[in-house]
Amino acid sequence: MTNNFIEIETPKTHKLREYLETLSGTIRTGEVFWEFETRLFEYDGSFRDVKDVIRFAYPEAKVDLAEIREGSPDDLRITLESELGRFLPHLISTYIEGVWALLKNCIDYEDARIFEYFTREHIDLVGGIAGSFAIIICSVNLHRCLFLIGSTDA
Repeated sequence: MTNNFIEIETPKTHKLREYLETLSGTIRTGEVFWEFETRLFEYDGSFRDVKDVIRFAYPEAKVDLAEIREGSPDDLRITLESELGRFLPHLISTYIEGVWALLKNCIDYEDARIFEYFTREHIDLVGGIAGSFAIIICSVNLHRCLFLIGSTDA
């Protein structure tokens, strides 16, 4: 993989991040507070394995100890709705709908490779990927990747 791997910030990623912050504040209860991390990267070349992309974005991640599954847009929807809806199932379907258009503006998740990153509790807490869920969306031409990570204090 090429070394031209750079994090980019666009008005579209900023809007997605703002919406997720608003969502976090809106669905907050006395017991639950969601935090989100969204990072977008562009790069030249291609990659053989999504682990290469993760290592560039999160050099300290313990990728070899993680389970990484490739999924579909439907899997992405299920993950977001089930993770976010664990505590507020009656509210989440209303709020999650706003995520899709903003996400699509950043990266075409419907025509992308989507990966879910699972790790054992506390393995990646320092410098790695940590949270309740982590999703990596790689554009079909494999020149743009978006990381969406959500964690809760519950």
